[in-house]
Amino acid sequence: MSDLLRCIKRNIRAYAQDAAFVALKSLEGDLKYRIHNSGMATRGRIGRYQSASWMRKRREKGLQTAYVDLQFSEQLRDDLTTGQSRGNAVMGFRTDRSKKIHDEMEDRYGKIWRPDTIEIRDLEDRFSNELNDKIRDC
Repeated sequence: MSDLLRCIKRNIRAYAQDAAFVALKSLEGDLKYRIHNSGMATRGRIGRYQSASWMRKRREKGLQTAYVDLQFSEQLRDDLTTGQSRGNAVMGFRTDRSKKIHDEMEDRYGKIWRPDTIEIRDLEDRFSNELNDKIRDC
């Protein structure tokens, strides 16, 4: 095996988990923006607020009421995080309470946190760009 191939192989092994973490962290930001800033599910709007009393509570906090953005307490947005478990990059919620709210919101509104096709493509591109940067060192 040539020195170049050995270097590439070594760098892929050494940096694949880092590249996965960086790519997943980028996806985390994309999901937070899409859901909590834009009020968008994987396909289309998350929904519209129906309850007048809930809309009044949102207005009292200075929050918009035109569309559902899951942004009342900011807990879901803040608790979605990226980390590592057993050497693998993972994304999830920090608290059981947020996971429960996530499940309830997906039961009500459908798959909100599933990445859309653009987010998946961006994730793949970010991963390969991170690895390519390390391979260029060979």
